Order: sequence, then C-alpha cells, then structure tokens
Amino acid sequence: MAKGTFTTTTLKNTPSQTIDIYAPTPAYFNQSHVADKPLNQFDVWYVESHNSGTPVTKEAHNYDELYRYDGQIYEFLVHNVLNYNGHKVLAQTAMDLAEKQGLNKADTVIVDMGAGHGPMLQVLREKGFKGNLIGLEISEAAKKAHDTSHSYPYLKYRYDDYWLGRLSSQPHLLQQLKQKSPAIFVAASISPLNEAMDDIHEALKIMKPKCYFIINMAFNESSDKMYAYISNLEQQGYLSIEKKQNYQHRSHLNGAPLFFDCFTYKILKPIT
Repeated sequence: MAKGTFTTTTLKNTPSQTIDIYAPTPAYFNQSHVADKPLNQFDVWYVESHNSGTPVTKEAHNYDELYRYDGQIYEFLVHNVLNYNGHKVLAQTAMDLAEKQGLNKADTVIVDMGAGHGPMLQVLREKGFKGNLIGLEISEAAKKAHDTSHSYPYLKYRYDDYWLGRLSSQPHLLQQLKQKSPAIFVAASISPLNEAMDDIHEALKIMKPKCYFIINMAFNESSDKMYAYISNLEQQGYLSIEKKQNYQHRSHLNGAPLFFDCFTYKILKPIT
C-alpha cells in the first residue's frame, strides 16, 4: 500500500487476535490507475487483515460484515473516515417535528427503520426526547452491536424495543408495531432503499392520519422506485410534504460530498 493512500486502525477481537482495518484516503483516488474511475454511493470498501495476515477486501454495504466486532468497523469507516452525518439530520428533523406538534411526551412513539447500533437514538435522547423509541433492523450483526457496543462515549442509550426482521414477511412484527401506534416513522439510512419498499409500504398502512413519515433519499438507481412510490402517494392525496432538506449525508471515499434529501410527510388519510 502506497504511503498516505490508506488510513488504518487496529481492533482487538480477543486477547490473542487483532484485526487491522485499512480504508482508502482521497490520496488513493488521485493515483493515475484509479483517478478516472467514477465513484457512486455504493463504492465503499475497506481491507481487513487478521493478526497481520493476508489482507481481504470487503464491500462496506454488507451490513452483517460491517457490524462485526461490536460495531467497531462501522464506527471507524462510516463515522471516522466517511464523516457520516445522516443520523444527526434525521434526529434533529424528528425532534423539531415532535416539539412543533406537541409530541415530545412520554406516550409518543417514534420508529427508526434501519436502526443499526443506535446513532439516531443517541441524538434524540440527548436532545431531550421523552417518548418511546423503537428500532427496526434486518441485520443480526447490527442488533448485536446495539446490544453490546456501548463502550463508545456517545453510545449511552438503547432502544425501548428493538425488533429484527422484515415487516413485509413477518406479520407478528407488523401487529406489534400497530399496537404501539407510532406518531413518527423514520426510514433512516437504508441502502439500497428500493429493497425496503415493501416494508415501508406495510408500515405506512398502519400509520394513522395526522401522523408523520420521515425518509432519507439519494436520487439514483438505488432509490428511484421508492421515490416514484412516495410521489404517487402524494399525488393521490395520501401524503402532504411538510419539509424537504438537502444536506451532506457523508463523504465519498475520494473526499467528494454525497448529498441526500430528507423529506417529512404528513399522512392525510389511511394508506391501502
């Protein structure tokens, strides 16, 4: 590895095993053999080596891989290298909405789909959200990281409920969610977003009028079907847009900014 082209950290898995994680820096992408290759949202990777053994390149949107070792790889790559900002924007959006609508109270339920190990949860609690927070996730490794990775200074809180699985294929989860009667449903950092469309549709069907739906989208091939689905609901009068915010979600590995749009919708009538 050329000098300055990778940043690294060493993780301790067991007393006798260490894992070296290498992430490419912007300098890596300035090299002649890679400079002309365009990056998209999903060109995120890192190199892993056990006890300084043979390095293996990993694709970072495999969340079961990324959340291993109690979320330490996720922390290093997503928060430290890519300067992830989405959890802060989504939490602030949900908190502002709760305050404006008089929903910052003990019986209010906010659902976080794509909860990971809980970064949005931390921000909401620190900002003083008083209600019930439910995490939804499909990655077992992410749930395990949520349950165990509280050695990081900012990971002080846990979800009140954390459910594992897809709403579209597990009716018992959907029934549990319906009984909670959520006031705000947040579709957080889900990649690729199109793959979660059936789950989001099922969730929206149980949301009552005058409740709110917050979704994070980048306009590319990974979210085009979701955008069309949401736009169709809006055109048919099921949703009204309350707020749209364009923000820097994180950086690409080459240092270029990656922008997302955060939409807040009010549910006007039951979605079928």
